[in-house]
Amino acid sequence: MGPAAVAVALTARWAFGSARSGVAAGLVIALWPNLISYAGAWLSESLFVFLVALGVAAVTFTARCAADDRRSLWGTALTAVAFAAATMVRPQVLVGLPFVAVAWLWAGVGWRRTVALAASVTLTLGAFVVPWAVRNQHALGSPVFISTNGGDNLCIGFHPGALGGFAVDEYCETGEGRIDGPAGEIRRNAEARQLALDHIRAEPLSLPWLSMRKLFWTYRTDDDGLRGNESYGPTGLFGNPWRTCGWG
Repeated sequence: MGPAAVAVALTARWAFGSARSGVAAGLVIALWPNLISYAGAWLSESLFVFLVALGVAAVTFTARCAADDRRSLWGTALTAVAFAAATMVRPQVLVGLPFVAVAWLWAGVGWRRTVALAASVTLTLGAFVVPWAVRNQHALGSPVFISTNGGDNLCIGFHPGALGGFAVDEYCETGEGRIDGPAGEIRRNAEARQLALDHIRAEPLSLPWLSMRKLFWTYRTDDDGLRGNESYGPTGLFGNPWRTCGWG
């Protein structure tokens, strides 16, 4: 997670104009327990964290250098590519993209320039996402934005009794298995998404609390990264007294 920590450090440095702020922010990320546990495994979570951190750093750099057309152009290009790549890994990052424009406006970039910058980011996203969506239509016979696990991911976080951590609840089981082919994937994705949305509509006030709890679990006891380093079971790397969570 070293590159992500560097990106966060640069973001804080540019945002607050202080080297100390940059060092402090970088150390928080470098020492965050969940991110350390993922550092040794080749998992999409680490890639996503880095791409988002890079995108946020690029947004901050663009705002800081708005008066310099050349630097602003490079910053915008990096923003667009980083967030487009992050979207291909975890499409839910799109929920936060409107805040990119808000950040530029807040930094005094100006309406016209912000609209132009946001439009360039949107076009780059389209260049990544649209061909993949066309491929999905051809391969799966149904329109699929990025992947068919969005419904599962949403339901993992939002179901009756959810506490903010990773939990595959019976509420989210739709009857389709992993080997039921494209049609089964599409049905499961749609049904799990609908189950999650039904729960959200029933308990909308739980969303802020669950979002905060997600951050808490990444600090308190998110051992999935460690399990990833042990190939999710077959390879035991950690023994007593280091193994204290009860898994394996």
